[in-house]
Amino acid sequence: LEFTPVNGILPFLSFSGPDGSYSGDVPPGDYIVSCQVGIPGTANFYLEYYDDVQDVSLATPVAVTANTVTSGIDFGVPVNSSPASASLSGSVFSADSISGINPIHPAQITAYSFNPATGDSLVYST
Repeated sequence: LEFTPVNGILPFLSFSGPDGSYSGDVPPGDYIVSCQVGIPGTANFYLEYYDDVQDVSLATPVAVTANTVTSGIDFGVPVNSSPASASLSGSVFSADSISGINPIHPAQITAYSFNPATGDSLVYST
């Protein structure tokens, strides 16, 4: 988990334990809290910001006050027990190379899988 101060200074990190719980000691202030989980068997990951959004601009800032515990900052990570069984393919060429003569290498390709019913998304990257 990452706790990024709204004022933009360096984030604080924490990791969940075997029971899924986490805690992090941070200075008082407002934070954007996110959870990133690797997808087993792949190089992909799931990223979620509090409160159940995948876009940092839609994240709900969490106010942390001195000498208190701010609880209930929970994340629901979708279960993906197996790698994707579908594939995409294509080519990356420079814009001035319509005939495909000038390939771009290396280029990172990223695809987002989105479930509008739950708002969950997965990121696949090569």
